[in-house]
This record gives sequence, structure tokens and C-alpha cells, in this order.
Amino acid sequence: MTIEFTCVHCGKALSTGDEKAGRKAKCPGCSEPIQVPTVNTEGVDLSARVGAAATSQSRASTRKCPMCGHPAAPSDRSCSACGEELTNEERAVDRGRTGEFVAFDLGTVLSRSWQIFKQDMGLVVGGQLVAGLLGVSALVPALGLGIAGAITADQGGDEAVPVVIALFGGAFVLGLIGIAVALWLAVGAQLLLLGLVRGKDVSFSTLFEGRRFLGRYVLCSILYNIMVQIGSQLCVIPGLLVTLLFWPYQYILIDDDRPHIQSLLDAPKLASKSWLMTIVLAVVSAGINLLGVLALFIGVLFTAPYVMLAWCVAYDEMLDRMDDDGEDLEQAQYS
Repeated sequence: MTIEFTCVHCGKALSTGDEKAGRKAKCPGCSEPIQVPTVNTEGVDLSARVGAAATSQSRASTRKCPMCGHPAAPSDRSCSACGEELTNEERAVDRGRTGEFVAFDLGTVLSRSWQIFKQDMGLVVGGQLVAGLLGVSALVPALGLGIAGAITADQGGDEAVPVVIALFGGAFVLGLIGIAVALWLAVGAQLLLLGLVRGKDVSFSTLFEGRRFLGRYVLCSILYNIMVQIGSQLCVIPGLLVTLLFWPYQYILIDDDRPHIQSLLDAPKLASKSWLMTIVLAVVSAGINLLGVLALFIGVLFTAPYVMLAWCVAYDEMLDRMDDDGEDLEQAQYS
């Protein structure tokens, strides 16, 4: 018996077996997240069976804290009873992947990004704008003290040296704090986009949920930029290769919560499958942003968030996605 239905996003006619009832999947036509109905072609309601399967799966996925034995959900990052941090292995989050990586299709990336952009333009544009404005604002105090120090040094003479040192010292400390805040918001902006790509319930508050990634994000970003700079100084090609092979590190870090610099080490495994498409996407991204600049710079407020969303979608497309029960969606009998 089969279940026949249409995608609510693009209207493509789909069909699959009863065993897929109630599962979430990606439409093969538009790549938007959809849910298979629980009523099949013969009119039989499969909701009871779906509920029983979901209950069974929920029980099977529950595990215990290694410290106190308290039950914990797969998505828990720490034990609710004793506060013990759960490692990636202990969390065993079902991320819906086979562990294999695939090359992304540029047309699919741009089309899927446009669909998400149209549907959630307020969050996509507003999230990037808020994160950017708050990040710049965090650097204003340091800039103010730096200017005051420069003016004092120019006009104060030798007697003002202690004041100048204090002003520049304060500017340095506030600058570090401002950079940390800006990076914290940048992580939150990536979390927001990744949540939209995955169809999760996200909001502007998601911008402030990146604190646990901040230290690793800063460390990996510093190492990444050092490698790019060294490669660029040696020759343009090594710098380009570093960019092509390591760009997904930030998404891997946020998505998989990898420890230390593991996300940077794992990035080439993912990016190597799509190095050619990465070059093409980079050129297309530059062209899209150029259009925004030509539109009196106001267009950048829309083109820049769309480009960032497209890169997030490209990362998601490189993962070999699976459905909720671990069966590859490519094997689902859609027509």
C-alpha cells in the first residue's frame, strides 16, 4: 500500500510506502522539509502505528548520565541532575547522517536558499543586521578611549603620559571585550541561519545562544586566518586551497559541537567533495553582493544575508541526509 500526497511548498506529486507514514523528509523537488501524511491511498489511518513507533524510538534513544545514572535525552548537553557535561559520544545525537559526504549542487543551493529567504526574510535579514549592529556597537567604547588617548597624547605633553597610558590600556581591554562580543553574536547569527535551514524553531533570541562555542570558535578562526595568510604570502594558490578546504569548519563546530580544533581538522573531509562548486559559489556570491552595492549599497542589506544563507545551505547539502529512522531519503520510493 502507498501514500500519495503533494509537497506543500512546490506542489510536486509524491508517493511512498506505508512504512514512511509520519516521517520527516526533504522534498526531492524543492528540498524543503515535509512530513509524510499518516493516511494512505486506501484511506487507512496509520497514526496509531506512527505514535507507537515514535514512542519506541524515544525509549530506545534515552540513555543515562555516566556520572550519576540519571536519564538524559539525546540532545541534552549536560545532566539535569548532577550537571555533568555529556560528551559528543554520550549525547549520541541523531543528526540524521550516514557519515558520508556528497558534493552540493549549485542550483539546489541557490533555489533552496531563495525559498528560505522568501519565507523567513525578517529573521534572515533582521538577524544579520542586529548581530552586525550590536557587534559594531560593542567596539565603540574602545574606539572612543583610543581617540581620547590620541588627543591627550597630542595636546597634554609629558604630564599627560600616565593618563595616555591608562586611556590606551583601557581601549585595549575594551577592544578585546568588544571583539569577543562581536564573535559571540557572529556565532549566534550562524546558529540562526543553520536553524532556519534545518526547519527548526528559531528566533532573534538564538543570536545570544552561542556562548558555549565562543572559545573554540575564536581559536579555530585565528588558526584558519593564519593558514590563509601564510598560504597567500607563499603564493596565491596555497591560500586559495586553504580557503577551499577549511571553510566549513565554523558550521561543523556549531553543528556537531566538536571539541578543541577538531572542526578545523575535519573540514577538509567535507569540503574536498565540493571544491569546484565552492569556487563557483564564491564567484556567484561576489556577483550577488556586487548587485547589492550597485543598488546604492542598500541592496547589500539583503544580498549579504542571502549569500550567508546560501553558504549555510551549501554546508547542509554536503551532508548525506537521512530520515528520522536512519534510512537514506534517496531510497524512499518517491515518484
